[in-house]
Amino acid sequence: MMKRIYVSLLISICTIMAQAQTIAGYEYWFDNHFDSRSSQNTASGSVSIEKDITNFSPGLHLLNFRIKNSENLWSSLTSYYFLKPDLMARNENQLACYEYWLDNQFDIRQSANNIPENSVAKIELDCSSLSQGMHTFNFRTQDKYGAWSSMVSYYFLKTEITEHTDNQLTTYEYWFNNDYRNKTTGKLNGDGIINLESLDVSLLKEGCHFINFRIQDALGKWSSPVSYYFLHLVHSIPKNNKIVQYKYCFNNDSKTLQVVDITPTNPLEWNGKIFEVPEMDLVSVPDSFGLSINKDQTLSISVPTESQFTLSFKDITETWSQPIVKTFEYVNRTITTATPLESNRMLSIAKPEIGKWTALSITISEGNSIYWKTDQPCSISLFTPDGKWLTCFKGADLMEGKKMEVTQPGTYYAFVHTVARDSSYPSENLELIGIISSQNENILVEVAGTLPELIDNPDGIVNLTLTGYLNGTDIKFIRSLKNLQRLDISGARIVEGGDKYYQNYLTADDITGDYMFCNLPNLTRLVLSNHTTKIATAALSNCTGLTEIEIPASVTSVEKAVFNGCNQILLINWNAQAAITAESFDTPAKMGNLLIFAPEGAGCTYEGNVVINGIAEKISLTHGKGFRSPQAFKAKDITYKRNFSMKSGNKINAAGWEAIVLPFDVQSFSNEKQGELAPFNSGKKGAKPFWLAQMTTDGFEHTTAMKANKPYIISLPNSESYEDEFNISGEVQFHAEDADGVEVKATSYKELARIEGSNRIMVPAYETVFKHDTVYAINPATYENIAPGGAFVRNLRDVQPFEAYLISKEAAVNAPKLYSIGGIGGEITGIEELPSDALDGIEIYVRYGVLYIKSDRERTLSIYDTAGHMVRQVEVQEGTTAVTGLGKGIYLLARKKILVQ
Repeated sequence: MMKRIYVSLLISICTIMAQAQTIAGYEYWFDNHFDSRSSQNTASGSVSIEKDITNFSPGLHLLNFRIKNSENLWSSLTSYYFLKPDLMARNENQLACYEYWLDNQFDIRQSANNIPENSVAKIELDCSSLSQGMHTFNFRTQDKYGAWSSMVSYYFLKTEITEHTDNQLTTYEYWFNNDYRNKTTGKLNGDGIINLESLDVSLLKEGCHFINFRIQDALGKWSSPVSYYFLHLVHSIPKNNKIVQYKYCFNNDSKTLQVVDITPTNPLEWNGKIFEVPEMDLVSVPDSFGLSINKDQTLSISVPTESQFTLSFKDITETWSQPIVKTFEYVNRTITTATPLESNRMLSIAKPEIGKWTALSITISEGNSIYWKTDQPCSISLFTPDGKWLTCFKGADLMEGKKMEVTQPGTYYAFVHTVARDSSYPSENLELIGIISSQNENILVEVAGTLPELIDNPDGIVNLTLTGYLNGTDIKFIRSLKNLQRLDISGARIVEGGDKYYQNYLTADDITGDYMFCNLPNLTRLVLSNHTTKIATAALSNCTGLTEIEIPASVTSVEKAVFNGCNQILLINWNAQAAITAESFDTPAKMGNLLIFAPEGAGCTYEGNVVINGIAEKISLTHGKGFRSPQAFKAKDITYKRNFSMKSGNKINAAGWEAIVLPFDVQSFSNEKQGELAPFNSGKKGAKPFWLAQMTTDGFEHTTAMKANKPYIISLPNSESYEDEFNISGEVQFHAEDADGVEVKATSYKELARIEGSNRIMVPAYETVFKHDTVYAINPATYENIAPGGAFVRNLRDVQPFEAYLISKEAAVNAPKLYSIGGIGGEITGIEELPSDALDGIEIYVRYGVLYIKSDRERTLSIYDTAGHMVRQVEVQEGTTAVTGLGKGIYLLARKKILVQ
């Protein structure tokens, strides 16, 4: 039984100073028991320690050792691990036998029972049959109780042996550090001794270096290089050297540098020395930071930063020591005042300097949204009325405009920083505007042509409702409103007269004229005049941001190409009896998921998604295009299509998942290559299976049906781990039909099912949700070693229509970076969950190391190892197919475990 530990140490001190130093003593202790350390004064460089460890607990322990010199300076700590085993009482135990083998040839190992009395075994190996190169000698022993020791291995090299009786050393070469190009070469004397004491090291800088040395024999063979480290001192160190000065600074900022003279001393001892930390400027402004609103409406800002403290010492030779660098957390605190920003009015401010910001405040009377826009790239950090960070808009995106949703009224705070300062943007000022979209301008134009005189801030016009009379001058002015998003002229009347509103076109009474509202990219909603009788050619063409339009009942004619290029339009409320003709639109494919609601009796030759009197003959929906239905309706046939290509996961790693939501109950699933599909465990015979899961308070769990307006995640088998007949990729159709009509639910907010989990909420989306710090979307590509489709990641990308996303129930500062999808019903299912009927008609057996597969038809089968990796793909013929060349081991084939011996 192990009762004592013996340690012998040979201690060597490398002297680098002019005066000699000697060993004066040592101390040691076990584990973390520093207070129980043992000390000994000795000048010997050889130390033997004997320690009774009877009372030590079984397991791994640590011996800690250090020495001190004649100046009472301690060395660095050296630690040694040792194991006290938990052994039963085994009286007079002894070695009984041993065995050994070469390389991996355990099956032909050699054993011996004649253990010598001195326990030293002499073994002669016949290596004549071994190939040239590196080999391993493996050895272990067994005691009389039958317990084997750990294996010990020794490497040895078998080389080509050639007789060279007259070989001798002839040449040497050496070089410093890695400078082989400037090596020095010389011839060896007959005695083979080289004197390297007079080496020229004058070109080496002060510090630690190493010399490399090797020799060559008469046959031209070089030895392996040998390297030795040495310290080169340029300045001699006086015997009574002392510290005379020290200096320190913060963040390498010369403004914080302090140089302090001290009384010459050695050693310099400080006990609880305090350094005053000065106020330090920010190197850059982070996206988020701490904000508190004071009673006097000033703003207290705190920015945590990692700072550096650098300390150096100077001796009497005017030599500075290497700097000591320490990092610490420093909170930059400032108080500032916000400049009020009037909504919907452009403001010009001086560009803040690097590491600075300009604080603005904007008051919102009701929940809505703010549209931020600047004339140059910059960053705007945004905070709620109670000082919580919302988000940070940055870069050139702000020049296009960024929208921020506001859920509560109050004063919001914006910090403008990190402004572009280069030749592309040389101005010293920055212009920005905060547009509150709920502010609606209601203007009566009593005299046609006077609208320009009635609006004094055109840049602030976002929502505009007009009544009265509008002529060409008014329409031309409307077209010039660059931030206009919603226009309602239902209560106005278009009359002839005024300027040309576009190119050479003039207005006519009650007609939405040719190209009247074309090429207005910011316009999202348009309500036409209730007096309109005709919508002329290309009247709305290329309104690329238009999503919704109201066509009044008074319209009797809609001409060609009216909606061409309106590729984002989602909804047309077609209240007119005018026919819905194909010539007014692009092809249905280009129009995306446009939905047209028309009254009973409306004629229709357009083959897109048209709902007449509450029922549609056919609805076709495509992934990635928005879908908007303010009311429920019925469709006799409805299909949604999506392409799938991600690789699916396995039992260890989640992967291949996508989020999905549809406005109808899905009756069938199909793939262009594999035919009919069905969720796992749905009981549908002959259908290829896929995984479908829904959110619960315990995470995601598998389900067998897809219901309307409810979010799910879906994954299709697509992996080398599966047979080809089960892999699914490409277009998948989600379909339902009924002669009386399938119910298609409204997509309004209140109709959508938001599913709550334990710490997050799953939200369906039929229109694009822009990336945001509160939005978690599934990763389509590898993210921090998480496979595609393996997690919902915060602020990763925009959420596409017919997808779903997560929002965290945690406070923003505590919200995680991502939510993993792993853990669905005991992790994502693997090969064993695939149906068995496709593998009927197979018989498998092994004879003398050969695997035989008897099959009733031709097919392709894959063989896997126990880790699930495919090791062989076999083309099986009808009848019996022999598979040779498999190593010994256990394999998986057709869901059976096969042992090959």
